[in-house]
Amino acid sequence: MQKENYDKYECEKCGSCCRYAFLITENYGKDIFPYNTKEDGSCEMLNDDNLCKVYETRPIICNMKLLCEYLNIDNDEFYSENKKICKILKLNGLR
Repeated sequence: MQKENYDKYECEKCGSCCRYAFLITENYGKDIFPYNTKEDGSCEMLNDDNLCKVYETRPIICNMKLLCEYLNIDNDEFYSENKKICKILKLNGLR
């Protein structure tokens, strides 16, 4: 089986990952994620068009490439797992 190329993560900009920011704040606190969450649990920096207001200066936890470097995780493996999680969120209507 041929390995997929995950050098560039193909984000669909659905906002699913940002809608569950409360999980980050509950488990890791403000040190790793400096923003508040809205009443629905989404990140306060998520726009109505599913884009990040602070994309260029987002924290490491929100930047897949920097997070992989920081945690010393293989990019391809991390991207592959993230794609699976993203697909599950979409299939369950969690976006």
